[in-house]
Amino acid sequence: MNEKSIYKKLIDKYNYGDIRSRSKENQFYEKVSSDKVVAKQKPGLKAKSTPRANHKHDYKPVVIWAKNSSDGGIYGYVGNCCSVCGKKETNTIPVIPYLRSLSVRVYIHKNTPIKYYGTLKHLWERSDGELIPIDETTFMKTIFLGSSKTVGEIPVEASNEIIEYMNLGYRFVVGDCRGADYFIQKLLLNNNYKNVIVYYSGERCRINLGNWEEKYVPADKNSKGYDIYKRKDEQMAIDCDEGFMILNGATRGTMANIERLIALGKECAAAILEKNSDSPENYNVSFQTIINERHFDQLKDYFEKINNR
Repeated sequence: MNEKSIYKKLIDKYNYGDIRSRSKENQFYEKVSSDKVVAKQKPGLKAKSTPRANHKHDYKPVVIWAKNSSDGGIYGYVGNCCSVCGKKETNTIPVIPYLRSLSVRVYIHKNTPIKYYGTLKHLWERSDGELIPIDETTFMKTIFLGSSKTVGEIPVEASNEIIEYMNLGYRFVVGDCRGADYFIQKLLLNNNYKNVIVYYSGERCRINLGNWEEKYVPADKNSKGYDIYKRKDEQMAIDCDEGFMILNGATRGTMANIERLIALGKECAAAILEKNSDSPENYNVSFQTIINERHFDQLKDYFEKINNR
């Protein structure tokens, strides 16, 4: 029985349905109900605001995609967004993963290792600044990772580029070579990255550190040595969207990979390692983006100059 019914029963018992009592009853009930619903506010005090309207921002890393106003291209970067109200942190510096902008990214990072954040939420930034959730595969690309066999541990500047791709959720295709591919796989494994496919030719996959998906590329039965293993490189060039190569000199296989990508109309970024004369155990790292045959010829000329020093 609700409050009004109980009150009616008590009033009826002692007042025998008197009209004046009924009037008092209604006034009493209305007063009690209004007191329960709206508490009186003390003079001089403002009403409390909602947590969403007045809160401490809880910024968390997200991937933000937007359109470049200069050329209309799409770019993505890791920024910080409040998990409560969705506001973007204003002091975020967009790190644009354009292959043409690698020098900018290296300048920002210098030789300080950057962090892989794991799987991030993806947002699209409209022209008015509003952030809209999108699927994480919307702008995903496949990157062909390759390296000279003489490259050991990957320098920080080069590994930062790979980690940038990882933060964007890109897929990697890598080879199974015991030298260079091993160290690329090691970097991916250390970051517990999952979106990787290992390509191999020959009887079996030689190196697959992360137990990732494997793709067998058959070679001609009469092929031997290099001709067997170049088949997987040819297929990776076909299956990828872009390439990223780490070069320690103009090595045969890596230069061939760049040439294949250019022939297919795909861009390739190259991290070029050159020994530091003051510290021979370390490398100076520079970056070039190869888009066409002219750029490829410039890269070959660059290595010839180094060899002739």
